[in-house]
Amino acid sequence: MGAVDLPVLREVIEYIDHRRPVSATIGDQPLLPGPIVDAVRDRAALGTDFLKLGLFPDGDLEGTLSALAPQIQQGSALIAVLFADLNPDVRVLPQLARAGFTGVMLDR
Repeated sequence: MGAVDLPVLREVIEYIDHRRPVSATIGDQPLLPGPIVDAVRDRAALGTDFLKLGLFPDGDLEGTLSALAPQIQQGSALIAVLFADLNPDVRVLPQLARAGFTGVMLDR
């Protein structure tokens, strides 16, 4: 889940120039509103089409989802990444859908 540096992401997005969608991960962030919202906002501001963020088992899922609501309302397409090796609780799927996530990815 390593994040690409913002200047490199900007360069890629400019090069692609809307010919194809661009996705990027926000990197390994703790499941806390502040770091996740900052990382999503920075990448969304560059024009990233899909933003992938890891949902690690420890942290504040409720607070993070609430804090992400403005980004989702502004059109950020968020993809939640669940980690198979961490035995994810798939009961969060309806909650992610209600929050406005575009999709979910299972990483192994």
